[in-house]
Amino acid sequence: MARHLYAMLERSDPVHVMWVNRELGKERVGVGGDFTERVFRLFEVGGDIRDWILRRFVHMFLSESPHPFILAMQRPEPWVLKGYAVEHHHFLRQWVVSCANIISRCERDDVRMYEVDNIYTEYHGSRESPAHHELLIKMGISYGLKREEIVAPGH
Repeated sequence: MARHLYAMLERSDPVHVMWVNRELGKERVGVGGDFTERVFRLFEVGGDIRDWILRRFVHMFLSESPHPFILAMQRPEPWVLKGYAVEHHHFLRQWVVSCANIISRCERDDVRMYEVDNIYTEYHGSRESPAHHELLIKMGISYGLKREEIVAPGH
């Protein structure tokens, strides 16, 4: 994997360059040694996938150089929240398709029910809580967007 990533960096492939900069660091190192070690550390699970996910989460959001969006969300300006409403709407639309894909391919009823519950919570809500998707749209509206602007395809 390290050789593949490095070859794509050599070609200046934008997607790979952005991913490597974000996940492994921006300083240039050779394909052997340090670069390979960084790739290995990134994907090293160490036996418990839950611990790996937590380590990645902490690194992404609480490291010395968190993602710029995370920094912006610490004290969000209205434009950040407007952008979040639009972006997250489109994410949720695709996410529901992904959940439905899991439901259609999985044989386990517990997994199917988990995904059905996720979809229901996002799009329908409950007596205690409105649908998450609707709350997101209302947040965008409260910052001056129109519903049509948030849900417009290709926005």
